[in-house]
Amino acid sequence: ANLGYRVGDRYQYRTTDLLTKVQGPHRVATVTAVTENEVTYNDGKLVTDLLGNLIKRPDGATFGPMQYFATEYSVGRKWATRYSIVMANGIPDIVELDFKVVTREEVTVPAGTFDCFRVEGEGWRLGANGVPPQSIKSTYWVAPDKVARFVAMETWWRVRSRIKRSDRDELIAFARGG
Repeated sequence: ANLGYRVGDRYQYRTTDLLTKVQGPHRVATVTAVTENEVTYNDGKLVTDLLGNLIKRPDGATFGPMQYFATEYSVGRKWATRYSIVMANGIPDIVELDFKVVTREEVTVPAGTFDCFRVEGEGWRLGANGVPPQSIKSTYWVAPDKVARFVAMETWWRVRSRIKRSDRDELIAFARGG
């Protein structure tokens, strides 16, 4: 499910709020190191495993072992993940999600048109230390034979019935390193 990361690989994404359609700043992740278990971007600001599962976010949040992105994709495949997260402010929590590969579809983003697997996930950030539980719905599109990272991702976070976050991340450009 990965194309073999190389130092210098570069992925650029844009984020758009799904409700307001306001675009946020573009983000660039450049691979600066690869080990047998981890991919480091931007000199350690972002760290993932070889499948793209988060270990450390640029804001400093850290994640326990997770299976957000899978080792293989086929329509109908299902899996569940439960992982710990320590937010940038030090508050720990647990996230539980169930995923299913629902279909293959063509997706067009600024980086091009890709034949993708669409993966849908639902679950909870359980809530801890006074933080209320949050429902999570995530849909992402991957073309593991073409791009090592996701092509697009939509994430909805709700606290009670209020929408806390509604983002769509899209791949603007990617380039293989030397």
